[in-house]
Amino acid sequence: GLWVWDSCHTWDIYGNTFIDWGHSAFDLTAVDSANPTTNILFYNNYITCANSDYGRGFAVVGYTGMSGIEIYNNLIQNTPTQNQVDAPGVKIHNNIIDGVRGMLSYRSNGACGITIYLNNVAPDAPNNMEIYNNTIMNCLNPGIQLSGYITFAGTSIHDNYIRNNIIYNCDTTDHYQILM
Repeated sequence: GLWVWDSCHTWDIYGNTFIDWGHSAFDLTAVDSANPTTNILFYNNYITCANSDYGRGFAVVGYTGMSGIEIYNNLIQNTPTQNQVDAPGVKIHNNIIDGVRGMLSYRSNGACGITIYLNNVAPDAPNNMEIYNNTIMNCLNPGIQLSGYITFAGTSIHDNYIRNNIIYNCDTTDHYQILM
């Protein structure tokens, strides 16, 4: 897919079609906390990964100081792996995400079939995020999950706003639509 790396500023990424990539259709990685990535808009894209065993719609990993990161108005269909956010201040809104099926080799792994996964694997946890007005459906595991399974000293996931999402037919085994 598309990988945006360190110290990028003011990008609009829109109107693209991503089909059968490896890892992430959109991957934003910002590890330079001295010069953080700012004002990246990822919107109006179509994403599908029906013919791959590992591919997520988006991943965002970054540090404090990132700002203006928004993922919105995208159609993400039939992907095997969770959309993952390990960064503060990201806004995810007005997306349609239909069908996160889990990887064939990890169907029992809870993370793989989650639709939006807030995970604490970077030194700055996904805090002060907004997840709203998304339609999430037909995912193997919970529609939205907050996890701190890998915790860095002094970090925790807090001050996130999850509101006005429609979550349907996710986690048909345990029936968790949102899991914290």
